Amino acid sequence: MSRLADDLESLRTGGLSPREFRANWPVDVVPGLPSIIWPNLEHYLADVDIREQDPTYRAMQDAEMKKLVSLLRAGASDVELAKVTFLRHS
Repeated sequence: MSRLADDLESLRTGGLSPREFRANWPVDVVPGLPSIIWPNLEHYLADVDIREQDPTYRAMQDAEMKKLVSLLRAGASDVELAKVTFLRHS
């Protein structure tokens, strides 16, 4: 999961595009954890345009991504990971 956390951090900082991230982590091919966080992660992947126009929304989503990365690195439970929705502060 450290590779997933690294890729999410790279996605947040612009090192990976959403397209590159999706290519690295195809939800229908990689079993387990990615499918647990994928429904919520879709909000982050789809909201590039909103983050560009709304600094408050960007700050919230960036904070949530940092939280998700931290949880992954800490080995958090599926329940904790699923709370990060990217729609509000969790």
